[in-house]
Amino acid sequence: MKMKRITLICIIFLMSFVFVQTQQASAQSKPNVTVKANKKSYKPGSNGSFTISFKTAANVKIPAEQVEVSISGENISGTGLSNVSGGEYLDPQSVHYNFTVSGNAATGTPIPVKVTIKYGYCNYDTGICKRTEVTKNVTLKIK
Repeated sequence: MKMKRITLICIIFLMSFVFVQTQQASAQSKPNVTVKANKKSYKPGSNGSFTISFKTAANVKIPAEQVEVSISGENISGTGLSNVSGGEYLDPQSVHYNFTVSGNAATGTPIPVKVTIKYGYCNYDTGICKRTEVTKNVTLKIK
């Protein structure tokens, strides 16, 4: 009887430990992502870039190779990410995505752009990494 009670207490303790560890892994904070254009306005046919910044918790890093960016919108085409700095992880935690405004873009007309960012983020205290996707909407002014 005493042995069964000790075994039951051990099982309950182990299950609660596993539950707490699972909750901590799930609670890893997803970084806040912002997207800003490098200029206030663009001429038709000009080039520009979006700065995509990741605000993370102190123990979270963004693996450089896992950042993917795509854009969609009329009169704009993406030309790709600039050189990503920092080695294995982004440092600073931002990237630049280059684009070209079409020469056919009408002056004075705003261009709505949907920027989709797929990236991974890792908690280097626990070693847990996750992958996520976020979409941001940006409006470019054409002068």
